[in-house]
Amino acid sequence: MRLRPGTAAHPDEEIWAASATTPSAAVVRAQRAHATVGVCGLGRTGLLLARSLVACGMGTVVVDDELEVDAHDVGPGGYDLRDVGTSRRAAAARLLHGHGGRVGVGERTDLDVVVVVAGGPLDVTRTWRLMGHGIPHVPVAWDGPAVTVGPLVVPGATACLRCVDLHRADDGRSPRRTASLRPGRHAEETVLALAAAAAAARAATTLVDGGDVGIATSERFTLARRAPEVDRWPPHPACGCHGLGESQKGPLDVSGPFGGGTADAPA
Repeated sequence: MRLRPGTAAHPDEEIWAASATTPSAAVVRAQRAHATVGVCGLGRTGLLLARSLVACGMGTVVVDDELEVDAHDVGPGGYDLRDVGTSRRAAAARLLHGHGGRVGVGERTDLDVVVVVAGGPLDVTRTWRLMGHGIPHVPVAWDGPAVTVGPLVVPGATACLRCVDLHRADDGRSPRRTASLRPGRHAEETVLALAAAAAAARAATTLVDGGDVGIATSERFTLARRAPEVDRWPPHPACGCHGLGESQKGPLDVSGPFGGGTADAPA
């Protein structure tokens, strides 16, 4: 369980203090307590991620999904049977609130990082709007018995998803992330969901903690491999994402609205 901002300690502080690669435990706790992280797509992976972010000490977790919970969403770290037929967004907010989380719903552009979980490729035109608002983002793309996490895109500092498509085209590979993303159901295998949520949580916490995000990296997890397949993506010279200007900003729209305001979820 996460302790609310302002409390004396966090359960992980002993480990933070022992790490030579992070700031002091007090700095980590303060930075996370003031952070706002969005999770869009609340199937098994998204809910596991949101709960992990609360446990990591993030100040506010903004959740969004237009679908209802069904039986396939119930599982370890996921929804309860009593949630079936209810809104994923409402059920997730209730569960996060029960673990001490501050839940945000509504359209907003003050997010420190957004993780978008989708069944299939992520629409680059939507992430381009996130680029315009300067919001870091991490795609989590399910593709049958595989899931790809990343890259963590930091506008102006790392490659974007269009850069990834251009690099893939240079290598003779088809783009992975140019299909239209719409809310829809997709299978999320239990072990892979746990691995994907952990990888996405690590990317988000590294950014919030002020760590070196390095070169944009994606990890592809499959049931057939013990270790993920890792790709690294430098900015592509033909993309132009590092010169994105104010005129290219548009309405913040990932897979659905980040509804209005921030408040503790009802019990």
